[in-house]
Amino acid sequence: MALSVELTLDGERMADSGVDLDELVNFLKKAVKGIKGTVEVRDNDKLSISMIEAAKRERPYLTLRQWTQRVLEKRIRGIEGISRVWVEATDEGELVIKTRGSNLKEVIKLDFVDPSRTITNDCREIFEVLGVEAARACILNELTRILNEQGLEVDQRYVSLVADAMTYTGKPTPLSLQASGVPSGFFSEMKTPLSKMAYEWVYHVVLNTARKGEDNPIMGPLDALIMGQTPPVGTGRVEIRWDWSKTERMLREEVT
Repeated sequence: MALSVELTLDGERMADSGVDLDELVNFLKKAVKGIKGTVEVRDNDKLSISMIEAAKRERPYLTLRQWTQRVLEKRIRGIEGISRVWVEATDEGELVIKTRGSNLKEVIKLDFVDPSRTITNDCREIFEVLGVEAARACILNELTRILNEQGLEVDQRYVSLVADAMTYTGKPTPLSLQASGVPSGFFSEMKTPLSKMAYEWVYHVVLNTARKGEDNPIMGPLDALIMGQTPPVGTGRVEIRWDWSKTERMLREEVT
């Protein structure tokens, strides 16, 4: 049994990409070399890729599909991580190149690209290329954009507080829950059961706390607010101690 894949070439797209037939054939030959495949040109606009080894497998059609997908996903030209590019005009009439996918590190290396005007919404990629302060600005911009699109008015100070909480450790940290008791993200830094219950599933935290026999001294602002006590911050950190004997003397003098 011989298994093969027929490819119909798009001459217009190949011309736009600057890829000729010989380059494509050589690329495909290298791609299928590991699976002992062969490439044959038919009628200048069709290619036949023979995958003989797939027929020898226990599930040949599944193997053929997997190998075909592997070949089609290989990149012939362009920048890794970017699958599509198009041009849009801004309200000011300026043309902007937009992409599906991003690779900031490689894009800013191009001579015709202005790094100061190149942006991406991948905040982790920005952190890896430009550092934590740039990642914080990215998080702030993305949060603001999403809120504006939803028509929600949130004070910028609250939004910046979220961005600060996600980057204060020196790297971007997600605001995620502790799913199944596995610590992850910013909220895993919560130290007491009460503070965890403010952001987690209450029953889950209560069960884990009871199993471990944890204590919860009311020392932090969040714990104090939950328990209806004065938070130990600002004026709440000040304690007044009365000298009752002196107070008694002052009251007697005032009466007399």
